[in-house]
Amino acid sequence: MSRRRRGLRLSLSALSLAVLAGCATFSGNGGMDEVAALTQARTGQTPQAHGTDTVPEAVQARVQALLAQPLGADQAVELALIQQPGLQARFDELAQAEAERVRAGRLPNPVLSLGRLAGGGALEVDRALTVDLLGWLAWPVRDGVAERQWRSAQWQAAVAAVGQGLAARQAWVDAVAVQQQLALQDRLQAVADTAAELVQAMARAGNVPALTQLREQAFQTETRLQGAQARQAALAARERLVRALGLDADAPRLSLPEHLPALPNQPRSLSEAEQAAIDQRLDVQMARLAAEATAQDLGLSRATSWVNVLEAGVQDKHARGEPTQRGAELTLELPLFDFGSTRRADAEARYRQALHRTAQVALEARSEVREAYAAYRSAYDAAQVHSRELLPLRQKIADEMLLRYNGMLIGTSELLDDARSRTAAASAALAAQRAFWQADARLQAALAGVPTRAADAADLAASLLSDAPATAAAGH
Repeated sequence: MSRRRRGLRLSLSALSLAVLAGCATFSGNGGMDEVAALTQARTGQTPQAHGTDTVPEAVQARVQALLAQPLGADQAVELALIQQPGLQARFDELAQAEAERVRAGRLPNPVLSLGRLAGGGALEVDRALTVDLLGWLAWPVRDGVAERQWRSAQWQAAVAAVGQGLAARQAWVDAVAVQQQLALQDRLQAVADTAAELVQAMARAGNVPALTQLREQAFQTETRLQGAQARQAALAARERLVRALGLDADAPRLSLPEHLPALPNQPRSLSEAEQAAIDQRLDVQMARLAAEATAQDLGLSRATSWVNVLEAGVQDKHARGEPTQRGAELTLELPLFDFGSTRRADAEARYRQALHRTAQVALEARSEVREAYAAYRSAYDAAQVHSRELLPLRQKIADEMLLRYNGMLIGTSELLDDARSRTAAASAALAAQRAFWQADARLQAALAGVPTRAADAADLAASLLSDAPATAAAGH
């Protein structure tokens, strides 16, 4: 084998390896493994992307199984993560980002130019094959930047998933609490109706003054209005939960527990919350990713800022009756007016901005966790006072009132007044319990670094990561 043929074979082999290296491929699941791991670590549940316009049969079966019994808080989070349409749209954006990563990870296509001129019996054909030489040289760096951008898209999807899960948990707390409050209101209405009927009968016998009868009638009417408001509040809370879960036709089948969960025996400690924030805050980690992507882009900008266009290729020219002419072509834009200093300065300013933004996000994260924990601990202490002190005291008072009534020491009106007081105490305890679980959901959101509304979570991800892709594109 001649040296020329051996060199040609080696050149073709190197070209084949370069082409194969430049053929980036799609991942098996569109990047959902990372999203699922990040979400599961912060919500305890795993999201699932449908990938098509139709809901997979496995998801449909799981939805039906969850709706077949009263829905708990964890099950509400799971339901939202596997079928909420808005969240599925976020996962579709991740698939789009992967397509962009694959496109950027492949070598630039060569450009074939053909020209034909004919006239006066003469025919001239021009052929040229051109490749973006700078694109080939910068491909490894560009591929790394595209990979970081895709990773950032995964984090954005995780932020949306965690935010949707926490929003579903908070909507579940509200719906159960309002439903429980409606049951208490019904009990109060029963007391008011009984009192009104009793006082009316006693008034007919002349045993109570007219003022007492009027007061009981007013209380009965006010209680009836409060009941109507409670039913409307329960309906609104249920619809908010339906939206958070992504239910539509299955919404009528949704049933909820009768009571909120009991308070935990011990609250979280502040040191535990701060450590969890350091380990889990998505916004801090996303800001770091954005800074790293910007730093990578800064290196790319420094390497290519002095030249804007660099292309190389081969061409030949053929005219009828004349030998074919072959040659090479190099296209270079001369930096006579812009030597790339503006691009370098822009990249460096973006990198400093990314570092300062990371520091700001970390500062706000620590403050938000401390604020959320203070509200959580205050709500826990208040709920404990209601459940362990005030409600037992009210029960003891009720027992004493019943003994006095049986001993004919007090009348029916005093016993009914005490029943109203006990119902009011139970309602206040329920409000304190609801406030605690709401504070718990907000603390979980602070520890994860996302808002409890999915829309706000998406805005947060976009604001933290939007600069990295724009910066990277500037260096291409």
